Amino acid sequence: MAWIVGDSFDYYGGHIDLGHSVWDTYDFATQAAFVTGTSTRFNAGQALKMQFRAPQLTKVFGSNEATVYIASAFLRPGVQSGSTVELYFELRDGVTAQCAICFTSGGTIVFKSGAYNSATILATYSAAFVQDTWNHFQFRVVIDPSAGTFTIRKNGSPTDTFAATGLNTRVSANSYTNVIALGNNNTSNGNIDDLLVYSAAGAAPNTWVGDVRAVCLPPVADTAVKVMTPVIATATCLGDTNTIGNGVVPANTICFSLGQTLANSNPPPRSGIVTTSQVTVNTAMTGHMKCALYLDVNQYPGPLLWTSNEITNPPSGVNVLTWPATMYLSSRNRYWVALLTDANVTMSTGGDTGVFYSTPTSYATGFPATAPAGMTTGPFTRPFTSRFTVSGNCTNVSESLANSDTDYVYSSNSGDEDLYDLDDLVPAAVNVLGVVSKVFFRKSDAGTRTGQLRLKSGATEVGGTDTNPSATYTYTYRVDTTDPNTGAAWSGAAINALQLGVKVTS
Repeated sequence: MAWIVGDSFDYYGGHIDLGHSVWDTYDFATQAAFVTGTSTRFNAGQALKMQFRAPQLTKVFGSNEATVYIASAFLRPGVQSGSTVELYFELRDGVTAQCAICFTSGGTIVFKSGAYNSATILATYSAAFVQDTWNHFQFRVVIDPSAGTFTIRKNGSPTDTFAATGLNTRVSANSYTNVIALGNNNTSNGNIDDLLVYSAAGAAPNTWVGDVRAVCLPPVADTAVKVMTPVIATATCLGDTNTIGNGVVPANTICFSLGQTLANSNPPPRSGIVTTSQVTVNTAMTGHMKCALYLDVNQYPGPLLWTSNEITNPPSGVNVLTWPATMYLSSRNRYWVALLTDANVTMSTGGDTGVFYSTPTSYATGFPATAPAGMTTGPFTRPFTSRFTVSGNCTNVSESLANSDTDYVYSSNSGDEDLYDLDDLVPAAVNVLGVVSKVFFRKSDAGTRTGQLRLKSGATEVGGTDTNPSATYTYTYRVDTTDPNTGAAWSGAAINALQLGVKVTS
């Protein structure tokens, strides 16, 4: 085998969900937490916060592997001192720890024989990391009584950053490992993200992969395959419904608004096709108005995504905008709403203080393909009021964090299936190591019921394992290291054409 386990930690609604996902065991007697937003590696999603002796995650390989690779991003918050083992990865043969990779409180990585608390140190990589800094480490471990090795590559280095050879990395009678365990041995926290574990045997990935990142692509639109019943039909997922004042937006000035009731500029809580959009005008205007939506890049407007229709002489009150029929919002992205008029207009302002930029641009010129750099803040402190509503079955299954019965789709009819278009991978020109598809589901009544996730690439649709779900939400998943439509490595175009869903099989 090659692929063992991969996790982005982005979608868990709480630490208990770790035990319902790709991991075989999780120590529920202790606690885990997640860091979000700017505390993560790329200012998006979540990272796992490893607390004292927790979480104790384990993954059984399903095979015996002599050589194992571990790739993970790591951040140690706070002042570093001493040599106490904190975060650790143990490679085990059953219940016997063969060796352990240990991050210490003083910034050193030590490689131990046996468990993380063993006194036998096989190798020491000093000054491996500094506090409050994300680093990406690749580890390669060979299990052998005399020719064992421990090798590190840091931050995508194509050559070895540290290497120790001729080691006894075996404690049991066998020169292999078949379980990995993660834990933390100290009260100080250590954060990990973008974790991938694989072996040197079998199909790729089976050697050094470089600095890798796990990206979650949520459903953003329904497809023609849609027969399940949604709990909610539409949802307001972007914008402000509260108005507390007004401000004059000058003519021929693009105003970019981020904040409103976006939970302090977080992504929308759900994805979906935009059904309606509106802006609130405080005083009737004689002139023209239009809006645009820009993708956020590090809390600054980035590329232009969509442009609305033009409104002539907008009256006082709510003004409804129309957008391209394919326009969607994704729960993994932040967005800037841009407003442009050819006459001064008094706008209702939102109830939350947000980030606001403006730049002079003639109305005839329109919105630029990319927001200009170096814009000034203003012209007033609170964003103008706007609101977006999304719809579709996908709206019920695209929340950024798992929310159980808050929203969902359901069916009890054998053969019923939903497939959803996924958000695009940007940029598309990347090296994709594999696709892990996941569905979070449960059975809501007594009796026998089976279901499976469905993945469609091109003309090829494949299914996951038929599963008898319990009454508790759990993840079912499928790993594809190659494109099932071609049998070759994934392309960015194939990723962006993927469809994912769920099917009732009996």
